[in-house]
Amino acid sequence: MSQYANFYIRPFADKPYIPIADYSRSSAVYHICGDSLPYGEVKPLTQLDLTSFISSTRDEQQEWRNRINTYKEQITSIATFNNTVDEKQRAIFDIQQCIDACSEELKDYEIAEDFFYFLKELIPFGIETPYLYAGIEANPNLSEED
Repeated sequence: MSQYANFYIRPFADKPYIPIADYSRSSAVYHICGDSLPYGEVKPLTQLDLTSFISSTRDEQQEWRNRINTYKEQITSIATFNNTVDEKQRAIFDIQQCIDACSEELKDYEIAEDFFYFLKELIPFGIETPYLYAGIEANPNLSEED
């Protein structure tokens, strides 16, 4: 069973939480913030939390860019090998598939960064009460009804 990171807005303490997004365990968003969110409950997210998540997504993006560049260098070096043209083409095809997979991962982390920026913009500056909440497999409206 897949777990989800759940995100909520709660503009007023006496009103229910409003769900805004859910991300599965296989997503870049979950990968970045999953370890810092509680299970079965929510916690308020701060500007500092979101800044940290954004920084982590940038680090991940750089890692994927580095992998892509390494694969591209491998493609360039294949031309110098003493293999047949067919073998070189198969090797290039295999490496290109790796580049494509890395590009998809990079795109996922770029989308995650945009999501965290979006959340950061939702938090009004200077407010005293929490506004944005997140948790793993959390449904705070159910726990309040108990």
